[in-house]
Amino acid sequence: MKLKITAIHDVTVRAYMPGQEARRIGNSIVSVPKETQSWVKVRAGESVLTGLVLGVDPRCVPDQFPTHIQGVPMVLMPSYSPKDLPAEFFGLFHLESAE
Repeated sequence: MKLKITAIHDVTVRAYMPGQEARRIGNSIVSVPKETQSWVKVRAGESVLTGLVLGVDPRCVPDQFPTHIQGVPMVLMPSYSPKDLPAEFFGLFHLESAE
């Protein structure tokens, strides 16, 4: 699922980001698609394409209690599905399907 985040205010989100990974196949090395979790900073008014959005940096929503997942603190996203989008989260950003 490809999603588009449009920031209302500066925000840092934890999301799966598309990328490439080098993999050896036989005697050749090829690039294959791979998604990895990372922090994504989005400035007010900007948009970025991501995969699944997991949460928000606790510094962006200090009134929320963070959860630690594999040692990474984040404020978890409320449950959402593609049919619920577009939607606004934490008053910080809009999330919509990019497919």
